[in-house]
Amino acid sequence: MSLKNVDYPRFEIIVVDNASTDGSQISVKETFPDITLIESRENMGFGPGLNAGLRKAKTRAPDYVLCMNNDVIVDKDFLKEMVKVGEMGAKIGGLAPMEYVHDDPDRINYAGGIMRPFGDKIFGHGKIDRGQFSLIRGISLLSGPAMMIKTDALLNTGLFDERFFYGPEDRDIALRLRKSGYFIAFAPAAKIWHKRRGATNGVYSPLTVYFSIRNSLLFAKKHDNVFNLIMFAMYFSLSFYCRVMMFLFCGRIGHAKAALRGVLWHMSPELLPSDSQMVIIMTKNK
Repeated sequence: MSLKNVDYPRFEIIVVDNASTDGSQISVKETFPDITLIESRENMGFGPGLNAGLRKAKTRAPDYVLCMNNDVIVDKDFLKEMVKVGEMGAKIGGLAPMEYVHDDPDRINYAGGIMRPFGDKIFGHGKIDRGQFSLIRGISLLSGPAMMIKTDALLNTGLFDERFFYGPEDRDIALRLRKSGYFIAFAPAAKIWHKRRGATNGVYSPLTVYFSIRNSLLFAKKHDNVFNLIMFAMYFSLSFYCRVMMFLFCGRIGHAKAALRGVLWHMSPELLPSDSQMVIIMTKNK
């Protein structure tokens, strides 16, 4: 665990185990006995899992909380660099590090981004780092693999929305921070490497399709004004039809069914299993 090698005077690691079945809990207890471990009896999802850790963290009264995926490697100075940028302004509520591809360590996966209604702009994605993204700057997106939030900003904004279960919690918390009057900053000297194999093992599965469809609609209904919601409905209808037709044409029946279920959730959610049950069903039938 690279976090154990971080050069920072005082921090605590809290691990939330979301009902792992591979013995991860035992491994953490035996290898890192000084780490606080929270064990869930069922897969709570990304947002609820983060909230379980955040509720525990708040009892320690920290200045910052860092939410991180389990497939991330960090530079030993990354925490120091994140805090350095955070201390540049009282209204900086969220911070994002420089994210690289783990298997191609000089290739950028995320160097900040801007939220847009029909497709976010991610800076640097796929490019080799030659110092072109070395400036500290304001952004409007956080990145799920590693998000740092000031505790007072989190208390004013609220915890992660647990309805999403799996994505786009990072977009939602970033937008709510900005609506609450906080800024989000990119800290280029804070470096992490993302394996991109955490929740889905890097596979575009029916499960990914289901939550992508379902949560894009949920996000739009939650945040868009009437005009943007109408525009989104037109865009979504066309893209949804094309996506389902593509799945059927390619023989990916499970993906097509998952897309339809994502829409059905908004019409009659009682007809579908719970989120944790859906994960089990779609994982078995992928």
